[in-house]
Amino acid sequence: MNYLKVQQNLLKAADARDGWKHKDFHVVYSVTDDRVWVCPEGCWMMGIPKDQFYLDVDKIWKDFQPFKTETFLKDTWDLKPAVDTNTTIQVTEFKKKLNLHKFVVDGEEVYIQEKYLEFFDPDAHFEGRNSKAPLYVYENDELVGLILPVNHKKEGEN
Repeated sequence: MNYLKVQQNLLKAADARDGWKHKDFHVVYSVTDDRVWVCPEGCWMMGIPKDQFYLDVDKIWKDFQPFKTETFLKDTWDLKPAVDTNTTIQVTEFKKKLNLHKFVVDGEEVYIQEKYLEFFDPDAHFEGRNSKAPLYVYENDELVGLILPVNHKKEGEN
């Protein structure tokens, strides 16, 4: 998992918020017993082990309350393997061009934004339920993240 890149992005975003740019900061977080869960963009999250989280939580999220991860993290009881098809398609959704990476879970196609995969190890494995449920990311048999799917319709579908 590329936890250093996530922390570097957090540091830049906090600096842009606190510095002369005064940019909005929309990154939520949560802290569990062993990880700091970071949710940039609201579409994916990564659990960084506490001993590898090098930033000061109070300074990064000075005006934010942590969100509750229990629902996401305990909802892993009936997951099925997600087969990576190694297929990428480019679509326009919400007036934005997206590169979507295709997985198959129990016969259903699941599309996620390809840019989120760069934060996880290439040998990570994925599990999910269907095309509308998150894909859970595992590295070394530990849950390290989840990615929300893009509900992409094929051409000709309504």
